[in-house]
Amino acid sequence: MSIQIVSGILALVVGFIGWSTLFAPSGGESPFGWPRLEDRLVFIAPMLCVALPLLIRAVTQKRPMMAFWFVAIAPALGWVNIIALMALKVVFDPVGPSSSSASIAAAAVWFIPLGFILVRWRDSTTPQGSPGPDAPRP
Repeated sequence: MSIQIVSGILALVVGFIGWSTLFAPSGGESPFGWPRLEDRLVFIAPMLCVALPLLIRAVTQKRPMMAFWFVAIAPALGWVNIIALMALKVVFDPVGPSSSSASIAAAAVWFIPLGFILVRWRDSTTPQGSPGPDAPRP
C-alpha cells in the first residue's frame, strides 16, 4: 500500500471524527447552541482565515492530499479557538458572559495568520529576479 493511500485513509478518519464532533454531542445541533453570531465566528474564523486559504493554495498547486488534510483538520482549528475563548472568559471574568467582546477578539486574532499566509503567497508568486510590488520605480 502506498503512503498516499494510507495518508488519505488517515485524513478521512481524522476528518470524519473532527467534523462529527461538531454535531454529535447534542443530536445534530452545535454543542453550544450558538445563539449569537459572535459565538459562531469563534468556531468559523480559523477555518475561513487559515484552512480555506491553505486549501485554495493546495488545490491551485494540484496537491490533492494536502487539500484533503486541510479539510480534515479544519474543525480542530475551530475547537482550538473555542478552548482559547473559554480560557479568555475565565481569565477576563469581569467582561461577563453576555459580552461579545471576548468572542470577537477570539475570532479577530485569526486575521494575523491570514496576513502571514497572504504575504507568503504573494511572495511565492513573484517571479525570481523581478522586482516585487514594493520595489522603487525608475
